[in-house]
Amino acid sequence: MQLTITSKNLPTSPAVSEYAEKRLAKVAKRLRDDVPMRLVLRKEGTQAASDRFVAEVTATLKGGTVLRAEERAEDLYVAIDAISDVIARQIRRYRTRQSKRRASLTEWEAAVLEELSPVEPVPEAAGETTDAGAAADTAETVSELGDGRLVRTKTHQMAPMTVEEASSRMELLGHSFFVFQNAADRRISVIYRRHDGDYGLIVPEPTPE
Repeated sequence: MQLTITSKNLPTSPAVSEYAEKRLAKVAKRLRDDVPMRLVLRKEGTQAASDRFVAEVTATLKGGTVLRAEERAEDLYVAIDAISDVIARQIRRYRTRQSKRRASLTEWEAAVLEELSPVEPVPEAAGETTDAGAAADTAETVSELGDGRLVRTKTHQMAPMTVEEASSRMELLGHSFFVFQNAADRRISVIYRRHDGDYGLIVPEPTPE
């Protein structure tokens, strides 16, 4: 496991870093490959104490699959425990899906899948600190909307994929919808799970001028 620990609005703590590394190392053993994993720990000024400490993990698996999860708790160690359990479940679902998928592949297709290179991890955002540096004040930009506030904006690399691949990623992450670039037409689309258990696909169309 290639773990990078980043702190936001928190003092650097060797004890916390050591604890997080031990917990996530146990999780990473479920994978056959040495994968890059990034843990972001931060403290937010929320009114609810149960949401004050946040642990967010991003793991880039072989072949480009990215696991992401975020957990909140009133204690930093509890948040680390929770995020470790969530990532462990995601890895378990991933391995189950991969096993079923490989069972239907030809020998040549399986070999090609093994040779796929992992996607480079997203660089650290400006203003963040790793466990070797001091914490910086990097509060999220807040935008006022008509019926609420936009408190966070996230960006990530988006490689073209098929609808079937997008549905697999969505199930792997445990989400009810997934935004992706459709390999068929390069359009940004949204796949989602319907109440009847089937899937739906949203394909935006430009408004006629």
